[in-house]
Amino acid sequence: MTRQEAIAELSAEKRELLAVSDLIWIWTHDAWGNKERRAIFAQEWLKRSSLDEIKRALAERGSPDEWKQFFTRSPSPAVLARIIHELG
Repeated sequence: MTRQEAIAELSAEKRELLAVSDLIWIWTHDAWGNKERRAIFAQEWLKRSSLDEIKRALAERGSPDEWKQFFTRSPSPAVLARIIHELG
């Protein structure tokens, strides 16, 4: 799925929130992430979550030794490692 297709799946309010966030689209895993924030958001989680849940999640910051993960189904450690690697 392309970034534009992912954005089109979301409500207008969620699209506006993503537009002002600093998340990067990881097309190989249908997820959004940010290395500095140490956070990863699955597209499916964003679609299913309320706007308030997403705002709270975006406000959280991972510690230097952990990644905040927002998935409907947790990925395997190998998949998580690939996502983090793709974030640069």
